[in-house]
Amino acid sequence: MKTQITLILSILFSSLIYGQTPQDSTTQKLYSFVKNINTFNHLYPQEKAYLHFDNTGYFLGETIWFKAYVVTASDLQPSDLSKVLYAEILTPEGQIMESKKLKLENGQAHADFMLKDSLYAGYYEVRAYTKSMLNFGEDVVFSRVFPVFDKPKQEGDYSTKTMTARSWKRIVNSVREPSPKYKALNMEFYPEGGNLIQGLSNKVAFRITGDQGEPVEATGVIQNSGGQEVTTFTTVHEGMGSFVLYPEAGIYTAVITYQGKEHKITLPVSQSEGYAMQVNNLDVENLTIQIDRTKTTESEPLGITFTCRGKAYVFDILEPTGNEPISLTIPKESLPTGVIQITLFNTSGRIFAERLAFVNHGITGYTTNTNIKTDYKPLSPVKIELELRDHQNHPIETTFSLSVRDSDSDIPTNYTGNLQTDLLLTSDLKGYINDPTYYFEEDDIRRKLSLDLLLMTQGWRRYDWQYMSGQKSFEVKYGIEKGLTIEGRVLSSVRKKEQEGIDVTMWILTPYQKGTCITDSQGRFNLLLDDFKGRQNLTLETRKKGKLQHSRILLDRLFIPESRYYSYQETILPVLSRSKEAAIINSTEPSLENTIDIEYASDITIKSHILKEAVVVEKKKKSLQETVLENAIEILDVQQKLDDVRDEADMETGDFLDFLDRYYPQQFRKSERDSTVTISYIYNNRPISTEFRLKGMKVPDIFSYVGMDNIERISISPLLFDEKGNNFVYVDIFPHDDMQRKKYKKGIRETTFQGYGNVSHFPSPDYSSVKLPDEKDFRRTLYWNPNVKTDMEGKASVDFYNNKVAKNIIIDIENIKGKEVVQ
Repeated sequence: MKTQITLILSILFSSLIYGQTPQDSTTQKLYSFVKNINTFNHLYPQEKAYLHFDNTGYFLGETIWFKAYVVTASDLQPSDLSKVLYAEILTPEGQIMESKKLKLENGQAHADFMLKDSLYAGYYEVRAYTKSMLNFGEDVVFSRVFPVFDKPKQEGDYSTKTMTARSWKRIVNSVREPSPKYKALNMEFYPEGGNLIQGLSNKVAFRITGDQGEPVEATGVIQNSGGQEVTTFTTVHEGMGSFVLYPEAGIYTAVITYQGKEHKITLPVSQSEGYAMQVNNLDVENLTIQIDRTKTTESEPLGITFTCRGKAYVFDILEPTGNEPISLTIPKESLPTGVIQITLFNTSGRIFAERLAFVNHGITGYTTNTNIKTDYKPLSPVKIELELRDHQNHPIETTFSLSVRDSDSDIPTNYTGNLQTDLLLTSDLKGYINDPTYYFEEDDIRRKLSLDLLLMTQGWRRYDWQYMSGQKSFEVKYGIEKGLTIEGRVLSSVRKKEQEGIDVTMWILTPYQKGTCITDSQGRFNLLLDDFKGRQNLTLETRKKGKLQHSRILLDRLFIPESRYYSYQETILPVLSRSKEAAIINSTEPSLENTIDIEYASDITIKSHILKEAVVVEKKKKSLQETVLENAIEILDVQQKLDDVRDEADMETGDFLDFLDRYYPQQFRKSERDSTVTISYIYNNRPISTEFRLKGMKVPDIFSYVGMDNIERISISPLLFDEKGNNFVYVDIFPHDDMQRKKYKKGIRETTFQGYGNVSHFPSPDYSSVKLPDEKDFRRTLYWNPNVKTDMEGKASVDFYNNKVAKNIIIDIENIKGKEVVQ
């Protein structure tokens, strides 16, 4: 029978969460896990970061403008915890192109990244995180991928969007995690609750993908070990669907016919005993859960928790009797909007079943009243009046970010997320979620079922119940940064042992500040700095009893997340192409002007012939250094790399060739043959040359005098090959202005430290008092303001000038209350 007492217990023990203490020992054990969850949430609060951008895609030569919002996860309110946000832009290969520290005020900041003309087109990633967010893994980092196209050949002509592919000669060291290898057809199974239980009704969600991870719509059948059909299935949305199965002992197989070929995929092995959980989330007012167990499963009191963003909202105790399922109904009004984690466990903290569900009390943003026209004149003044009200028609006094862009040059992408869908849904799930706004556009059964399937096909948990309940020990690696902070350790120089009681002194000269502290038992130290901008020289000194100490001074700044792989949908533009081959849209081969002629590559004295004959004459006048710089794979910040090595407690960096081999293994390591590599060096704008073999290397005398500490940066050309298989590499070396060789000083480390990034302001031309310009204005983002303020009546207005060609505009608004897009 279905018990009715559970709802009463649910109400009772929900109140226990807020202060009452249960007396029964079994109840006390179960309740202790709930208490631990909320204690964990208090001690280790999580933050979420979100970036609002001025546009959906870019061309080389443009600037990416963005506004950052950081909230505490439990209540989604502006965070007053972290004061430093890390924002990074990564190349398609996963290299960090630029990194910025942003000062958070009321959980907000804004900045920009410039896309220089010299870059390659491709898919660039922008990500953001606070340091303390990384305590919960790298999957919590905010990340968004943008298409970046070649600069238009004709200024203002955005109709042709091309991405020029890298030449095969321009090998780069990709550090981006490779995409998973898929079969022609893939099917993953997610039993509701986590396991297939024999003899019980099991709802099984699934996801079907193709050879690039793209969703596949299909139908099929489930067969038992005897080859008999037991049920059928069909996808509902984005390759997801579900079926009900009553498994017995044996192997079950899904059979799908796809592109004329039959595919068979084996289901997970079923368990002979256990609990099955079924959740009905279609009712508007209530969440219904049914728990069933096998006859052989021991009868014991169970606890069930309903948590959202790390906080427990409802707790119930279930006492199974007989073989009848247990049913409980939870009023949705007792749960917040968002992803609800439902966990069934016993007094030992063992989880028997767990699944996610979404409660939606209405993801309704605010209404925006504007005076948008349907046809704007070139370079004419534009005035936009905004009025923000919530779903109850109350005015909203707030600060929001606003983007106005040219509708005709807009770049459609598969990314449709916004601040609300991110904070409430996608940030609690792993990986890229395609078109999240689909699930909330209409309140119909199909979308509810699709959203439920999305949550059922998630194996990852942002909020790990075992950590929160105290079953697993949680390690805090990174503290909450209340400002610019120098953190590190002091180790002995030889044995690398932690040094306690060491006086650490730091100096920064611009702006001048000095601080001291003493290392703890683990050799750790921490110094909070005054605010400053840009990268400044930092000197650290270690003393004991007033005397300088030989030591290794390590700074905690090697926490940068690994580069993730791109999903299929992130690199496909919906309007430009639907084919798989369009992962690089309309890609073109590199032009000859970007290719070094192999015939002359080993002759460093020929400055006028380093380019192909097809290049125009005026470009041949460039110096060899300018040419190598133009064709460089990348420019390496040597001092930054040396700092990384020393922060890893490695004082020795090796000679120059060791350094090149470490960071450019593809260019300098033997591939198939023991081939000769000719390195043509340009040092301080003067050509020098040497040839070395993999066995026995010759190095110019200059490198025995100049240490790596005296080199500021290097640039390296592509690896070039001739018809005999010989390899050519150009290396351009830029020494520091001060040529005196740096030497290690006892107890002192000289390095640099990054302050806050400089904040730029969006350039908005003013055509009011001047004659209209002859040059054309083709801005795609017409107006960007990260801090527009409404008054007490929820009203605000902005003024700017149109570009040369825009007739229709798109207004994009975001703030902590939601998002509104008006066309």
